[in-house]
Amino acid sequence: MISALLGLGSAFGLGAADFMARFSARALGATLNYAAVLLIGALAATVWLFAAGTELVWSPLGYTLAVAHGIAVAVMCVLLYMGIARGPIAVVVPIVAAHPALVLLVNVLMGVRPSAAQWAAMATIIAGATIWLVLTDPVTVANALDEGEISPLVRQLAEVIYKALSGLLEYL
Repeated sequence: MISALLGLGSAFGLGAADFMARFSARALGATLNYAAVLLIGALAATVWLFAAGTELVWSPLGYTLAVAHGIAVAVMCVLLYMGIARGPIAVVVPIVAAHPALVLLVNVLMGVRPSAAQWAAMATIIAGATIWLVLTDPVTVANALDEGEISPLVRQLAEVIYKALSGLLEYL
């Protein structure tokens, strides 16, 4: 149950981040935006590690895999920010959100045999992204954002967060 709640919290955080990335990536460019996100994330993770008293584990294999993971995440984030800055967020994000299905497919190719629930989840993810793209008009949604046809509360929240991050970047 806690895994589901953590996943839900992560989904909300990712959704908020994707929404804000549309504006920050346009203002800063994809690469600089990712650098700012990375810097803030590294500082927050460092504070978290020290506050939690986490014991550091020195493992050559672990750090080799962490470097490979870091490169993959860097490429993914820059491409995501480029996509969000250029195209409608309502098109880019559902495609990116389908990545767990791709991970499951790679696992199958590596010999892992998914359970029926995992197959159902993969089908649901792909169907959900497809239905979203077919039944909605993502370009209209993106145009509404660009033209300011969003609620004043959401716009003000985005502006406050953007100004806070901009002010933080000035001091870094």
